[in-house]
Amino acid sequence: MEKIFYNGTIITMDEKNKEVEAVYVKEGKIAQLGTFEEVSKLKNDQTEMVDLEGNVMFPGFIEPHIHLDLAAIIDRANYIGGIKYAKTEDVLNEIKRVIAETPKGEWIFFFGLDYLINRDLPKMDRKYLDQLTKDHPLFIIIQSMHTTYANSLALSELKFSKDTKDTRDGHCFKDENGEPTGVLTEQTFALMFLSKWMQSINEPMDTYFLNKAKQLAAVGITTCWTAGMMPLIENHNQFVCDIINKDDCPIRHDYAITYPNFLSGAESLDRLIPNHPKSKFTGIKFWFDGSPYTGNMKMFDNYLENEIMQDRLYVPKNQNGEFLFEQEKMYELIKEYHNKGIQISVHSQGDYAGKVIVDIFERVLNEFPRADHRHRLEHCAFLSEEDTKRCAKLGIQLSYHVNHLYYYGEALNDLVVGEDRTKIAVNCRWALDNGVNFSLHTDDPMYSANPLRLVCTASTRRSRAGKVFGQEYTIPVHEALKGITINAAFQLNREKEIGSIEIGKFADFTVIQENPYKVDPLKIGDIKVIKTYLDGNETNIK
Repeated sequence: MEKIFYNGTIITMDEKNKEVEAVYVKEGKIAQLGTFEEVSKLKNDQTEMVDLEGNVMFPGFIEPHIHLDLAAIIDRANYIGGIKYAKTEDVLNEIKRVIAETPKGEWIFFFGLDYLINRDLPKMDRKYLDQLTKDHPLFIIIQSMHTTYANSLALSELKFSKDTKDTRDGHCFKDENGEPTGVLTEQTFALMFLSKWMQSINEPMDTYFLNKAKQLAAVGITTCWTAGMMPLIENHNQFVCDIINKDDCPIRHDYAITYPNFLSGAESLDRLIPNHPKSKFTGIKFWFDGSPYTGNMKMFDNYLENEIMQDRLYVPKNQNGEFLFEQEKMYELIKEYHNKGIQISVHSQGDYAGKVIVDIFERVLNEFPRADHRHRLEHCAFLSEEDTKRCAKLGIQLSYHVNHLYYYGEALNDLVVGEDRTKIAVNCRWALDNGVNFSLHTDDPMYSANPLRLVCTASTRRSRAGKVFGQEYTIPVHEALKGITINAAFQLNREKEIGSIEIGKFADFTVIQENPYKVDPLKIGDIKVIKTYLDGNETNIK
C-alpha cells in the first residue's frame, strides 16, 4: 500500500519541519515528506493519490486520559446530565419517562446527574428514589462519576445494610438509625452497581466498545489512553484488547491497570496481555484523592459552604477533602513499582494532594534515581505553582483536565472553591513556563472526548457560559495542540510512533476543515473533523 497525501495544509507538529506540502506513506508508515514536487517523484502505478481538498491534516489526535471501557458501558445508560438538559424539569421528566417504560424488576441506571448545572434538583437519596420507584433497582451516578445514589431495592440487591463498612476509597452514608441512606462515594461502590446492572444487559458488549471507538475517531482521535481499566466483565483487559486489535476498530488504545487490580487475578501484572501495535499496557494507576464535586479532592483550605455542597452533595462543613491512601502506604507502593521499572500515574486534584504526592515522588526519586521514568500526575486541578516547578525538576509529566473550567468554571467559582482558587485552576501556563511536558484530556465519560475543544479552552480559559477565568494563564494555541499530539505521545511512550508527522512513524492522521492557527481561538472547538487515517487507511467514522 502506497499513498501520497497532498493539496492541503499539512501540519507535522515536528518543530524542525513544521509544515509540508505532501506526505508519502508506504506499508502503513510515513516514508517521506516535503514539497509536492519532491514527494511526487516517488509515485508509481500502484500509488494512490489522496487529495486533501484544501483541508488541514495533523498527526492523529491523542486523548491521553479517558476510560474507554467505562465510557463504552456508560454510553448504554440513560443520560440525565445538565450538559444536555438545561432545565431541571426536563431532567426529572426524563427520569419519570424511563421508569414508566422499563418493565418492573429490571435495573435502571441513570448517568450524569449534575447539581452544579441544574442547581434546583431535589435532594437525592434512598427515600427520594423510592418515591420514584419501588419496582426497579435504580441507581444514579453523577457527572463527575465519584458519587452514586441508589434506591432501597438496588441497595437490597447488593446486600447493603447497617453492617456495610466504608471502603478504603469511599463512604456508605448512614442515617440516624445506622441504615444506608443510598448515598455512596468513589469507585469501589460505583463498580458494584455497574457490575450488577451489566449482568442484566442481554446485548453484545463488543458493539458498545466498537461504537465508542468510532465516536472517538469522529472527533479526530486516533489513539487514546485508558487511565486505569475497570474490570467489569470476565477477562476484561483481554476482551477490550481483542476488540481494539481488530481491523475495523479505528483507534489505537493504550492502558494502565488500576490499584488493586494489578496485584492479583486476571488483570494482574503477572498476567499481562502481549503488546500489539494497536494496544499496549503502559503502567499502573492510583487515585490519591477524589473529586471537587464530591468534596473529597484534598485541599489546604476548606470547600465553600452552601446548600448545594452540604445538602445535595453531602460535603460536611469545615471540609477540605480526603486522601484515599495513607501517605506512608502510598510511598511504599510508589517505591515498589518505581523500582520495578513501571510507569506510575496518580490521580491528584487538590493542592494539598498535589504537594504530598510530589513529596512522595521526590522522596522515591532521591532514594532510587531512575532516568526517563515518565511518571504522571492526572487532572492537576489545583496543583500549585511551586509544586509544578518541582515536577519539572523531577521529570514528572502532567495531564490537565481543562474541562473543569469549560463546564464548571462558574460552579467552581460560586459553589465549590471560590474566585481566587478558580482563577488559577488547571494551570497549564505554569507547566509551560517551567518546562514541564503536559497534555490535555477529557476524562471521558466525565465529559465527552473532543480534543479541539480542549485546545480552545486551554488557549482561552473561557467557560461554556462565556466567562474567562484567569486570562493571564492562557497558553498559545501551538502549545495546546502539542498537548493532544506530540506531548501526549511522549507520555504514552509512543513518541517514536505517533504524535507528529515524521519519517518512520505510523501514518495516523486527522483531517480537519480549518486551520486552528488561523481562526479565532474561541472557534477552535467548533472546527469540523473530516476524516481520520490509521496506518494510512481511512477509518470508518460514520
